[in-house]
Amino acid sequence: MATRNVVLTERQEKLIDTLVKSGR
Repeated sequence: MATRNVVLTERQEKLIDTLVKSGR
């Protein structure tokens, strides 16, 4: 479960980064 959580967090971070770049 820990590994899955890490993967989800990484995916979310990538999505957030994309949103931030789009916002800029």
